[in-house]
Amino acid sequence: MKAKDIEGQKFGRLTAIKFVGSDKSGYARWECKCDCGKTVIVYGANLRSGRTKSCGCLYKYPKAHGGTGTRLYKTWCSMNERCYRAKDKSFPRYGGRGIRVCDEWRHNFEAFRDWALANGYNDSLSIDRIRVNGNYEPMNCRWSTDEVQANNKRSNRTLEYNGKLLTIAQWSKETGIPSSDIRARIFRLNWSIEAALSTPIGRAELA
Repeated sequence: MKAKDIEGQKFGRLTAIKFVGSDKSGYARWECKCDCGKTVIVYGANLRSGRTKSCGCLYKYPKAHGGTGTRLYKTWCSMNERCYRAKDKSFPRYGGRGIRVCDEWRHNFEAFRDWALANGYNDSLSIDRIRVNGNYEPMNCRWSTDEVQANNKRSNRTLEYNGKLLTIAQWSKETGIPSSDIRARIFRLNWSIEAALSTPIGRAELA
């Protein structure tokens, strides 16, 4: 797939200097120069979408000892632990399923830190994989609220109704019907999806 030519274009504080090749998944990467003078490699898709606007210099972050002891450093450590440490309680759901950390981040906290700070990190958000069966890598990760993460879990059931495909938690929020009632109606009482999502709460069947 031919990379879109963005040489010379400016995105936030970054100016695309030259195309440096694509990764194993075919995503184009560009060498960019930041207004602060630092040169970084950035995915073209992240530049065009506005997800990456600087080399990370827009954000203040303690750099002593690579950030050891900070929340972001702990996030990086936890990510590696659950993917590679068999004794970690979360390993069966991550490393045990083949989830890995990309080479760029595996042994380089600074690379992870720079990506995080350039892509919307703050202490109220957690790292989230967009494709739940995919690896921890720049093109498959984002910073999300707890609600977004909860709706992105493998265990979530999605229901299609009136042309919309949502998780049970999302349908609960939209209809005002508790998630437990929706689950009971569909999986215990064998109601249709339409009945489960359109019937007001308080039916005797759920007593």
